[in-house]
Parts: sequence; C-alpha cells; structure tokens
Amino acid sequence: MVQELTSYGTAERISKIIQTRKPLLEKVENVQRNLQKLSNNLQIIENKRQELLQLNIDSNSKSKLESISFSPILEKIESELVTIKELKARFSRKTLNIGVLGMARQGKSRLLQTLTGLSNREIPDGGNLHCTGVRSDIHHQEKAITYAKVLFHTEYSFFEEVIKPYYQKLNLGNPPSTIKEFENPIPQLASYEDLAQAEYSHLIEYHKHLNKYKKYLGSSLDKIPQTEIRQYVAQDTVDGERIYYAYLAVKKVDIFCSFPYQDIGQIKLIDMPGIGDTKLGDKERVVATLAKDIDLVLFVRMPKAGGDDWAPDEIKFYSLAKKALNDISIKDWSFMILNRNNDINNQNLCEAFQRSFSSKGIEVNSLITANCKNLDDVRGKILDIVLSHLTQKIEDLDFQYRNACHNRLLKIQQDINTEIIKATAVFGTKINDDLSKRQLERWRSDLWNNLSTELQRLAKSMIKNRNQDDPNLKDAVAKAIEECRSNTGIPKLEDIKDRADGCNSYNKAYAEYLHEVRAHLSKKFIDLDIALKESLEKAKSKVVGILKNQGKLDKIAEGDGSEFLINLIEKIPEDLENLRAGFRPLATFEFQYRGSFQHRIRKHLDVLTPDITQYKFDHVLTKNKSGLLGLINSDKSKAVRFKNDEDRAQAILSNLTQAQEKAVNNCEQELKSFLKEPTQAAFAIIDEFVDLVLRTEKIEQDWRIFLHDFALTIWED
Repeated sequence: MVQELTSYGTAERISKIIQTRKPLLEKVENVQRNLQKLSNNLQIIENKRQELLQLNIDSNSKSKLESISFSPILEKIESELVTIKELKARFSRKTLNIGVLGMARQGKSRLLQTLTGLSNREIPDGGNLHCTGVRSDIHHQEKAITYAKVLFHTEYSFFEEVIKPYYQKLNLGNPPSTIKEFENPIPQLASYEDLAQAEYSHLIEYHKHLNKYKKYLGSSLDKIPQTEIRQYVAQDTVDGERIYYAYLAVKKVDIFCSFPYQDIGQIKLIDMPGIGDTKLGDKERVVATLAKDIDLVLFVRMPKAGGDDWAPDEIKFYSLAKKALNDISIKDWSFMILNRNNDINNQNLCEAFQRSFSSKGIEVNSLITANCKNLDDVRGKILDIVLSHLTQKIEDLDFQYRNACHNRLLKIQQDINTEIIKATAVFGTKINDDLSKRQLERWRSDLWNNLSTELQRLAKSMIKNRNQDDPNLKDAVAKAIEECRSNTGIPKLEDIKDRADGCNSYNKAYAEYLHEVRAHLSKKFIDLDIALKESLEKAKSKVVGILKNQGKLDKIAEGDGSEFLINLIEKIPEDLENLRAGFRPLATFEFQYRGSFQHRIRKHLDVLTPDITQYKFDHVLTKNKSGLLGLINSDKSKAVRFKNDEDRAQAILSNLTQAQEKAVNNCEQELKSFLKEPTQAAFAIIDEFVDLVLRTEKIEQDWRIFLHDFALTIWED
C-alpha cells in the first residue's frame, strides 16, 4: 500500500533543490578550468626555476631562486582539484542521495527493505550470515516495475581494488594484475593470527571460484528482472543454498523500484557494505562513497539483548566516516537509527545507548529509536524526519562545502602572490607601472559616479513600491491555504473507531487527533520560507547587478545575490572596515517564516490543542447551524446523549472538521496581513546598504583604496 508522507511538498522541494544545483555546477566547472590552467602555468614557472638553478649563476641570484617554491602550492592545487571534482559530482546529481550504513547484522538491510518495499530477494540481510560487499543504489521511480542494472568490475579495477589489498595487507608478495596470473596458486600465509586467517580465507574464495565469475569482468547487464536480482548481490539463495558466485565480480548494482510512499520525489538510497566482516577494502570504499555520492547518511545500530555497548571497531569506523567530508560537520548530515525490537532487554539498551552516545565521541543530528521492520515506525519516525531535515538543510550544507573550498582557494592565491613577489625580485619585473595615475583616477571617478547614481535610483524606486504585496509570498500563501483545505489530515470515521478501540478511549483518541491535525496543518506553511528567500534574493540581485555593471566588480567575485556579496566581502582587505561593514548586513540578512511569522500563526492553532480548544468532546452532542455534531453550547436543552460509538466517532469527526476549518480561516487572514512585509524588509535593508556604502564617513576613501588594489582586474583591458 502506498502511504503519503506527512511532510508536504517533499517531491517539489527536492526537485527545486536539484534545479538550484545546476548553476553551481557551471561555476564549479569554470573554477576547475581556471585552476587547472593556473596549475599548468605555475608548473612552467617552476620548471624554468629548476633550469636556472642548474646554470652557473651568481650566489645572490641562486639564493633568491632557491627562496621561491611553487611545489607546495601545486600540491595544494592538486588537492583542491580533487575536492572540486567531488563538488562537480555533488552538484550534477539528479537525485538527493541517502546512504545507509552500519556494522554487519544490525538491521541495515531490514531498514532498506521497509523503506523500499523490496525483500531479501533483492536486498540480502544477515539472516544466514552471508552478507555481501556489493553496493546497491536503489532508485525511486513512481509506478516502476522493479528491475536492476549490474555493473561488473573491469579486469583492472578488480585486481587493483579487490585483490591487491589482500596481497599488501597479508604480505603475500607482488599482487597479480591479470586473470592468468591469478590462476596460479596463492602464496601461503605466514601469519597465524585469527584476523589474518579470516582475511586470507576471503582471498581463497575469490581464487577458488574464479572460473565461475571471470566471464563477467568488463561487462554490464541491463534490465535484470526482479526474480533474478539476488544472484548478483548474494552468494546464496533465500533458502541458504550457496550456488551464486557472480557477486564476486560485481562493482555496483542499480535497482529501480517504486517505494511504498507518495511525495518522495528524486530520492536514491545507497546500500553500502556492512562494516565489521573481514573483507579488505570495504572501509575505504565506504568512506570514498560518503565523500563522493552521499548527501545524508543513516547509521544503523541494533543493541543486542543480553548486554551490549558501542564497540571499539564501530567507534573507530565512525571516526573514519567523520573525515569523509572535512568541510561539513558530520552532525549536520547524519542520523543514528537504533533498531528496536520487541525484546524488553533490547528496548532498555536502546535507552542506554541514547544516553551514552555523546560520551563516545559520536556526533549525529539525532538518535532515532525505531523498529526497522515496522512500516509505521520507519515512515513516521525515520523517513519523515530525515526528508524534512534533508530538504531544509541541504542548501546550507552545499554552501558550507563550496565556501570552505573557496576560502582555501583564496589562501592559495595569497601564497601565489607571495611567491610572485619573490619572483619579481629575481626577474626585475615591474607591476602596474604602465597605469597612469591620472588615467586611474579618471576611471575611479567615473566608476564612483555611476555606482552611486544607480544605487540611489534603486533605493528611490523601492520607496515607491514598499507598500505593495510581495507576489512570491502572495502565491505561496494561496498555495499553502489551498493545500490546507484539500489535504486536511482529518481521519475517516472508521479510522476514528479503530483508534478509539486501540486506546480504549474516545476522549484519548480525540486528543491525539487534535495534536496530529495541528502538526499536519503547521507543516503546510514551511514552504513560505522558500518564497521569502526568493523575494529577498531577487532584491539583493538588483544591488548585485549594479555592482557588477556600473561598479565593474563582476571579475572580482563570483556568484549572484548573497553568494556574490559574501565572496566580495572576502576580497575586501580587513583594514577597510567601513567598506566591509557596509556590505556585511545586506550579505547576511535573511527574512524567514520562523522568527517573522511563525509565532503569529501558532496562536491560531490553539483551536487544535486539546486543553485550549473550544471544541470540547464530552458525553453529549449538539447540532450547530450546519448540522454538524460535537460542539457543546450553552443551550443544554438541545443536547442529546451519545447513543452508541457511531455517535462518538461522528462527534470527533465533526469537531475536527470545524476546528481545522476555523484554524485555516484564521491563519489565512493573519497571513494576508503579512504580504507587504517582504517588500518593506527588502527596501529597508537596501536603503540602509546605500547609506552605509555611499554616505558613511570616510567611505569614499575606502572605495578608492579598494579600487586601486584591484585596478588590473577591473580595467584589465
């Protein structure tokens, strides 16, 4: 059965996030090209320096040449090129990717089965202790018939990534690099340690069954039907018969299916190998996957009944995973799922693990206790929370990631400038001498006049429009209210009866439903943040357009809107504090639903709060003018006793309908009174910006110094 997520608009929000990444991809590609070009040019200079050092030159010149060193800079550039490659992969993805990771036999596969609707025929679990190391990417495609694509190792990647680590770790000599070489007997293991023996046995498995899987190396298979997927991801049948060996050659499996939920959108789950077995290379491959392919990770842990604790191996692995994305705290992109079952010892241990995780150095956004086999648990306690976090935070995480890279590139630029100054001392190059002071002053004067004129025109135009409704917010409010009325979250009559029977109380059922309908309603307004952000960015973009065109600053900083302003601040020297202070408020200003509107909306949801609502539930009924049952009024003569459970359920349904309708109407009226605020806020922050960057004492002096420093960039022609 397909179930609807409680978080409204998830698919739409995910699609929008993926779309906003596309322009970032183009910028990253441009940075990559420029950085590669810079690396090539620095290498030419470094090579020339080395050539000169081989000549018979005077000691003074030689000393100066030896003081120049581009090699460390070139190493940093190579490192950043790797990061930029990962950024490209991140921004070019067509899905938001959730990785599921855990030590072997913790319930990771069971969680994936519940999330995807697949079974152990497609996602083998550890029931027979035969977990494999095959990575599976599970794609959600609505109404898709389940099938898979299988990518096998090439002969080179098989020996380099799979076989070679065994030879290196176990000191078995030179590793084979071809099938013919691997067909020779495996060297004997010198170590008698249990771990080494276990690792060696894995290598023997690869060698022993080579003839059964070598035909697959270098190939791929498309459209594998659902009934045949298991033979490529496991070594045994569901019944435990060990007859499959193709998985030994598999690099990755892509499974396409329809998840049992609506409103998920472009989501991909990545099933990574269980950590803790003795297969070599798995940890390294998992960390590489986290760095390249994952937006958010779920760690899965099942406390074992009879006594358990965080194991040293999993803490060690967590520390390794923590370093996968050094630029983003793992706390911002991970959750820990404590797999709960019906055993009371397991439940007690889940609580103990909740209390102790922080003392073990484990940092995640939150710990979630849920039964990974239970569809309701997985939907309500895991998927809702995770998707909500992902859609709200992913843009911030993307910004942190690329901003950290940007700051390192700025540092590299400073290092290059330092070495260039040394180089100019050797080669006698004079910089900037061809710029006439008179001409430079004329350019600066023209730029200042054009910039100040256009910024003041913008501020004046915004004064005229500041009392108009913001169109973005107006559309978003209309859409949210329409969704509130069409998707109320109010249960059906039969569901009310079932709930009341389950908790043995209609009063309790009514209170629970009030909470749930209120929570359902409040989520409808989350997307107002998107509209507010778009409106503010549109206003900031008007300023940025003037800075780029009339101010000629387009070559100094990259990006648009807030991104351009933040990048520009980084380029302004710290001693020009007036100028930096002028840009900072506009660059960092945010106008959000929470903090601006939320507190004024929440009061209208009191009607859906059990202790506050006027729509009380009791053992009497009354009919209002619309004929709806439920609300008790002062006229007791019109009240009638409940005759049966049908009356009680009908009273709850009527009360919920009236309370939700009243809450929506009041929220609509309140929100309509806010429609001018984004326009007014945008005017205020831009008007203040114009004052700060044009009219502050000594601000023109800061501008003159700044423009002089970047003269060659601004007027490069």
